Amino acid sequence: MAGHQCILEYISDGMENGDDSLVTVNKLFEQYIYAAIKFEILNSKLGVQEYIVNRARKDRLALLRNAKIRLSNIHSGRLLM
Repeated sequence: MAGHQCILEYISDGMENGDDSLVTVNKLFEQYIYAAIKFEILNSKLGVQEYIVNRARKDRLALLRNAKIRLSNIHSGRLLM
């Protein structure tokens, strides 16, 4: 995407008056984001051993899988608590 603009738009029904301090991120999603950033940094660096990059890739995928499993098990009644 070199030379192109990319616009990411976050839509939330819970964000009122544009106050960013009120926005929270699910703990599982936050762990996955950190793992994804770690993997991308290690993958793009030169001289990093392959097993370290593969471990970071496996950690990222495991965290994503766990988050999906845990979040798919949420019932609507629990969300109201």
